[in-house]
Amino acid sequence: MLQEHFSFKLINMKKINLTVLFTSFTIIIYSQTNFGIKTGLSIATIKATFNQFDVSSRGKTGFTIGGFALQPIGKDLFLQSEILFNQFSGDFKFPAPVNTLTTNFHYLSLPVTLRYKFPGLGIYGGLQYSLLLSAKTTMNGQTESDETFKSSDFSFLIGLDYIVAKNILIAGRYQTSLGNIAKDNPSFNGLNMKINAVSFTVGYIFK
Repeated sequence: MLQEHFSFKLINMKKINLTVLFTSFTIIIYSQTNFGIKTGLSIATIKATFNQFDVSSRGKTGFTIGGFALQPIGKDLFLQSEILFNQFSGDFKFPAPVNTLTTNFHYLSLPVTLRYKFPGLGIYGGLQYSLLLSAKTTMNGQTESDETFKSSDFSFLIGLDYIVAKNILIAGRYQTSLGNIAKDNPSFNGLNMKINAVSFTVGYIFK
């Protein structure tokens, strides 16, 4: 009976120690992390390949907005994670009767990058997972939801940022899809589409 009581107390002590350790670790990580918000514009082109026929959309302006966290993991090295709402659009020109076809995407994006800090300047690169919220196509004035596209997209991105004031950050980045954003469809067998985008943002870091 005494042994069982001792074992029970030992197990409880281990749980308490683990809880204290985890809480302390969380507080340390949180205290070292800088959070921020950002917003800006993006210019996207959509490249489509179908039956050896290549066509790219004209650059069209969209917007981006969201938040980010900077976690130091070494001297001048940071893990940068973000959650963003991204809008990408593209205009395709075709002969009559189609004329202009516009695609419009809304994504919830989760970029994770490594950022190296120089004095005032940062360079970063990494991967981005994007969940498709909506895709719409406008053709000859008629807009409708488009089921041609996959529910998610993986992208590679690289960028630069610069601290222009104590808490103000301006940034520019380039991203490109690593895979095909179009679904496999017997009606469009061989269709391959990718999004390439450049974005420019202004952010505020809470310190």
